[in-house]
Amino acid sequence: MFYKSQTNKTNKTNMKIKLFLIITFLILNATSLIAQDCEGFKTFTIGGWGANCNGQNPGCYRDAFFEFAFPNGLTIGCNENTLLFTSSQAVNNFLPSGSTPRALNEGVLINPGRTYKNVLAAQLVGITLAVYFDEYDEDFSSNAIYLGNLIINEGVFEGMTVYDFLELANSAIGGCITGYSFSELNATATAINENFDGGNTDNGFLTCSDIIYTEKSALINIYPNPVIDDFTIELSFNYPTDITIEMYNMHGQLMRDMQLENINADTTHKYKMDKNFLKAGVYFLKITTNKNSFTKTLTVTQ
Repeated sequence: MFYKSQTNKTNKTNMKIKLFLIITFLILNATSLIAQDCEGFKTFTIGGWGANCNGQNPGCYRDAFFEFAFPNGLTIGCNENTLLFTSSQAVNNFLPSGSTPRALNEGVLINPGRTYKNVLAAQLVGITLAVYFDEYDEDFSSNAIYLGNLIINEGVFEGMTVYDFLELANSAIGGCITGYSFSELNATATAINENFDGGNTDNGFLTCSDIIYTEKSALINIYPNPVIDDFTIELSFNYPTDITIEMYNMHGQLMRDMQLENINADTTHKYKMDKNFLKAGVYFLKITTNKNSFTKTLTVTQ
């Protein structure tokens, strides 16, 4: 539901222990990315994700990895209007879902079954499964780029990454923003889920960015992590920039933001923050510069 920096999947295994370490990230500089690098991705339709386990089908993969990729459950929507799936079986019971695309009902609905009908919610569940499994398991697909960093190649949301679209769609279906067509959101979500169906096809709806990152250009430290009391964000860039820091909870709700202007190149900047306004849980820090945007994970304990 949230954006990740474009990085190599060799780091995916390390994500499993990041929450227990002081996080040091080397963000990388831009070089050309050739077209043949945009291969080896995998998605599944909502019918595939909703299947009972049989052999080596998507239902078996879902059963095997859900609790690891979604330790806090899978959430669709935003703020107080959400669907929460706490297990692989709950996803299996919901998918696929028919009817027309629409906003979520008011309130939090936990583990809705097939009697709850909302095809847009189902498509967003499908995207979320693919994106988070791709982050968690380095063998989910063979490409070094995260699925969430691919760019929509056509339509109303052309130019957006999958991460950005997923955040927008969750905000729209949860009623946090208005002005977007649920039909258009559903068409785009469906096209994403069908684009690399089973890893055997490429419909051309998603494309790779024209840049990857190969040289050190920024150092970002967040410590201590997990957070018990206060924590520090340490930033250093090799270019002058303005910076926006945004903190989101697992439901996509903005908890705090900070604007920093005229940050000098090649200098270290430290910003101390307190956890008093945060409940225990996992949060995401989105750090945006004049050149790029990165998202980091923060864990708050009691």
